[in-house]
Amino acid sequence: MVKLVLDTNLLILYFLGIYRPEMISSCNFTSNYSKEDFILLKEYIKLNNIIYITPQIIAELSNQSNFLKEPGLKEYLKLVINELGKIKEDYVPLTDLLKNEDLLIKIGFTDVSIYELAKKQDYVILTDDHALHQILLSQKLGSIKFSTLQWNFWESKNN
Repeated sequence: MVKLVLDTNLLILYFLGIYRPEMISSCNFTSNYSKEDFILLKEYIKLNNIIYITPQIIAELSNQSNFLKEPGLKEYLKLVINELGKIKEDYVPLTDLLKNEDLLIKIGFTDVSIYELAKKQDYVILTDDHALHQILLSQKLGSIKFSTLQWNFWESKNN
């Protein structure tokens, strides 16, 4: 079975879509997406059953969750905590991250942690980050750009 890794913005899209899909277009991190994109992401996740993340993704998710204010923040975080209980975590040691100094400068700690997971067997990265996607493809690592899923979905609806 493929181990699906979601980058942070897609994870926020997923959680926000579960929480309040009408907020997707007004959130800084998901404003390029629609409710239909959330539905597509949710259906794709169902095909894979289990999502994997790194501690760096969780930290980034936490830092970016301040887009909501009380009382919604508490409710949203309760949902996130519940959903995180269904997700698997794979740890990438700091020494592995630091070996990638050039990549760290280009794409940062979170994306390097994703890169390191992609190097392991059976991991596929679902991302909307063009730079990360290109790096993964250049190394022949499993990466799917979310826009490809979007394009395939709309193409199938029009045929």
